[in-house]
Amino acid sequence: MADQIDFSLVRATDGNNNPLAGAIAYFYEEGTTTPLAVYPTKADSIGSTNSLGTSVTADANGVFVPVWVNGTAAKVNMTTAAGAQVAGYPQDPARNIGSSAAAAATISFAPITGNAATNVQTAIANNTARLEDLGTPTAAGVAILTGANAAAQRTSLGLGSAAVAALIDDDSMATATAANIPSAESVVAYVDANDTNGASYVRVHTANGYGSSNTKIRRFTTIVDNVGSDITYADSAANGGSFTINTSGVYAGSYSDQFSSASQMGITKDSAELTTDFGSTTSAAAVLAAARPSANNAGANVSFIAFLAAGSVIRAHTEGVSSGTFTAAEQFQIVRIS
Repeated sequence: MADQIDFSLVRATDGNNNPLAGAIAYFYEEGTTTPLAVYPTKADSIGSTNSLGTSVTADANGVFVPVWVNGTAAKVNMTTAAGAQVAGYPQDPARNIGSSAAAAATISFAPITGNAATNVQTAIANNTARLEDLGTPTAAGVAILTGANAAAQRTSLGLGSAAVAALIDDDSMATATAANIPSAESVVAYVDANDTNGASYVRVHTANGYGSSNTKIRRFTTIVDNVGSDITYADSAANGGSFTINTSGVYAGSYSDQFSSASQMGITKDSAELTTDFGSTTSAAAVLAAARPSANNAGANVSFIAFLAAGSVIRAHTEGVSSGTFTAAEQFQIVRIS
């Protein structure tokens, strides 16, 4: 290892800061009077070539040439050209300017919590080891989002316990899977279609009469959309159509219909009056929305936004009047919005 000796930051000067032309610097092994050879370059000090001897002389401006030693701690003394001692010398040991990575080990470091190192080189090594312990970003992300034992972490991130997620390239969305390794340049966290938190939606259309037992509850022929797990639609010949809420949240719904004669219609929640004409319903709490088509074949639409607790049952509730001529108008849709 080669080090440069830093024994004069600018130049040799006297007490009035005047340059000491011809000043002489003498080099010794640290703590001794044993002369120490110095060299003009790092390569020379390593190869012990082109030695400058054990002293160097300043130029007319008091400036010394740079000198190097081969890994030996040095003492420096300085005199004027006439041999008078220069104030501030000898320096024992003289400060070396390290030229290798190992020099960081010579710089002190005050231990802190989590890093007990006493020199800079060891402190850097400790921090590097801790970063490596985290693993690659891909592995860390997958452990949080897709690990078999990570339901709690996913829930804390607002993904829901049923969420399935992966880390993917933003340019490979079409083929991404939990095992697909992302590039270092661009990583995107996404939740796939299994996470239906806030996105469940059911839409049905075309009336199919009423339940044989629940005679005022509409049935529907066709399920157009049935997305997510927060809502379950059931069509029963006896009970009519019902939308059961599986997850508490805020929902929006709408119901449109038209009848062969004027008739009241609406949307009810947890109604116990399933054979009672909608217009005669006595429980205001059960009514989410209401309307009255003014004449036969006149369409109407009702809608609501409400918080629904898990277990709530939503129904299209009428007065049991038969459908009008425009059956495409008979629709019900409901979506969880938060």
